[in-house]
Amino acid sequence: MSFVQLDYLAFLLLVLGLFQFVPVRMRIAYLLVASIVFYLHDQPVYLVLLAASSLLDFGIGLSMGRTQNKRSRRWLLGCSLAGNLGLLGVFKYAGVFLGDAPSPATGNPVLGGASSLPLGISFYTFQTLGYSIDVFRGRVQPCRSWSQYALYVSFFPQLICGPIERAGHLLPQLTRLQLLNPANLSLGSRWILWGLAKKLVIADRFRPLLLEVFHHPEGVDSLTLLTVNLALLVILYLDFSGYIDIARGSAILFGVHLVPNFRSPFLATSVGAFAGRWHTSLINWLRENLYRPLMRLRLGAAGILWINLFLFGLIGLWHGARWTYILSWGSAGLVITLEQWARRSRRTREGPVPRRAALLPWLYTMLYLALFTAGFYSLEMATATANLRVVFGGGMPTSESLPLLGKMLGLLAVGLALHGAGSMMNLAQVWSRVGHIGRTAWFLLLAGIVLRFQVVEIRPFDYFRF
Repeated sequence: MSFVQLDYLAFLLLVLGLFQFVPVRMRIAYLLVASIVFYLHDQPVYLVLLAASSLLDFGIGLSMGRTQNKRSRRWLLGCSLAGNLGLLGVFKYAGVFLGDAPSPATGNPVLGGASSLPLGISFYTFQTLGYSIDVFRGRVQPCRSWSQYALYVSFFPQLICGPIERAGHLLPQLTRLQLLNPANLSLGSRWILWGLAKKLVIADRFRPLLLEVFHHPEGVDSLTLLTVNLALLVILYLDFSGYIDIARGSAILFGVHLVPNFRSPFLATSVGAFAGRWHTSLINWLRENLYRPLMRLRLGAAGILWINLFLFGLIGLWHGARWTYILSWGSAGLVITLEQWARRSRRTREGPVPRRAALLPWLYTMLYLALFTAGFYSLEMATATANLRVVFGGGMPTSESLPLLGKMLGLLAVGLALHGAGSMMNLAQVWSRVGHIGRTAWFLLLAGIVLRFQVVEIRPFDYFRF
């Protein structure tokens, strides 16, 4: 059930409407049932995996709460790691090694095929595993309510594509679910409409044109293709952040505030800053549970390189078992290491940079991202190498290619402008200062834009394939 289909709007309105009549003690159970129905709509057969992952870590959390024996707690954490990563490995990566063998009953791939990937598995396995790690480290107390924990894992606004929530942030909110009020209705609707505008008006409209040039770069000059690559990454941002905006808006209608998943990534003036602003729920999860423990080993400059290569290669692998993902994100780890070494050699700390001084670092960051996209947006190495061959050997723009370059620069400007506008809107207190007339006018304007300019052919959200 995609967020941009009328099915979801009808589902959300029905669930929200009935929620107003549910007794307080039944609200968690009610939303849990609604979330199960939401998942059953698309992949009923994989509900058992969601239940297995939830039951595993719920039981492990309770068991950790009953013992202070370090050896027993480590063994329990190992069970969580083995269970969740094993589940992810079998259903996301086994097909790479075993092939997409068809099922005799359905004819569909049994393992590993993109079309057969259980929805949300990359997200909810990290969320349940993160819960066990937090209990192990004493960051949260074990949840003793099965329905509350199951809703933490399966809450329908963030089940399929995140954000990956921390137990300490989401679990307490589920005990304070709210009936619909004017403030939540206004703010939630604003986020939903803003996400729909990103997805339907911009991302799905311009992606086909960009992909046509990306996959057929023959005869295109280097500057035009670099612009196309960067514009595609901006479109991916608008697509994914549009999903997150709709998820956040949907959750706010029930009084739940999900974590933001982006922090203005295209304003970054270094590759490291960009990585820290992109898909922040995943980056923060890895930083807390892998990066910082590894950095405590004090392995020196060479150790920083290997840690970054490992961490960012792992991010690439999280996206999928393709060399294009692993190498593109691995290159980010290498560049970030070079940036860290350079800062250490200057003995300066990262901080605010004067606007003029920030222009060159920003341009360098955008240039790297254009090269990064050549790999990250390619499913095959041949596509990535063909793209990079033109980037480094396509020459300068000619009079014949200037119209295409102008069109690509225009698309890039539109995407970056929308990114900038979203950054300015990212504060709820700004919205709260606008009067009722202003809110109504903005709501009607945004709704009119979505209805008037939405595309006819709606594509699935890009991060569904991850």
